[in-house]
Amino acid sequence: MKRSQPPRRIRLDVAYVGTEYEGWQRQPGRRTVQSEIETALEKLLRSPASVHGSGRTDSGVHARGQVAHFDTASSLPVQRIAEGANHFLPAAVRILRASDVSAAFDARRSVVSKEYRYRLLQAEVMPPHLYPFVTLCRAPLDLSPMKDAARALVGRHDFISFRSTGGSARTTVRTVSRAEWSERGRELVFRIEADGFLYKMVRRIVGSLVEVGRGTRTVTDFRELVGAGKASRSAPAMESRGLHLWKVRYKRGPFQ
Repeated sequence: MKRSQPPRRIRLDVAYVGTEYEGWQRQPGRRTVQSEIETALEKLLRSPASVHGSGRTDSGVHARGQVAHFDTASSLPVQRIAEGANHFLPAAVRILRASDVSAAFDARRSVVSKEYRYRLLQAEVMPPHLYPFVTLCRAPLDLSPMKDAARALVGRHDFISFRSTGGSARTTVRTVSRAEWSERGRELVFRIEADGFLYKMVRRIVGSLVEVGRGTRTVTDFRELVGAGKASRSAPAMESRGLHLWKVRYKRGPFQ
């Protein structure tokens, strides 16, 4: 009797414009990125596909470097899987690469760190071509104290002050390896990398840093929010449109 082969595990590197989606995670009756990819793979492979992402992104948040995996009994080459799935996907969602990985690779559990970037435009009028991806900030911002305040985020801290209600994380402690602002013309970009993020954490951090830039919050006050260990008076979350999941990093190893 011929023994059946174990399923292959396929890694997907995914990009999407999140404007019209209720986030990454599958939700009954809602349009999500995960459900779009699963539907496309099912049409291509003619069998159900359960796709597991590196983590959730909220409604309206974009991704340049989301990672996911799924198991399949199909022998279709990975290039054909990427091309075929993209044929069935809407233009706002694209599989950039598909690759064979070992069963030890897990898109969520194998993550070492994630990098998010938040884009702000200092202008009176939002150019239409930037509207889906950048948050408009009409009030002038002083970037110097914003950079100074952001340095306090680096390290291992309790970020409960920046968590919005609704998250399911077991712990609010995270390790941030990078937190910095850069300036490109009228656009300010906040870059943060950590081993994980809480619900709306990045958007509330940016909101609080914007208050520092406006002069309505001091650098000292911001530093006190970091590691406060209790829910505090951080700013409300910024709009989702400016947030981008930029990259998910994994430890190099045989499982990949």
